[in-house]
Amino acid sequence: MTDIMRPVAHFLVSTPLDNEPSVNGAAPYNRYDFVQGGEETVHAQLKRLMNEVFAQFPKASEGPLKTVQGAVEGLIDLSTL
Repeated sequence: MTDIMRPVAHFLVSTPLDNEPSVNGAAPYNRYDFVQGGEETVHAQLKRLMNEVFAQFPKASEGPLKTVQGAVEGLIDLSTL
């Protein structure tokens, strides 16, 4: 997960907030509750979230998050085991 969390944290702390451009985001070190038992697996939810980030911040895929997509794709979807 460090292949994912470290670049995400770096991206957040270097991205200015929309409503206050002089302030950057902060790394969220809290737990994200994925939807369990739904139609979409946790792995699919994580991939969808990453695609939403890249849609919102197109340059992110060229910068600190360029390795994250590959790391997410490389995770094993435990629901298929």
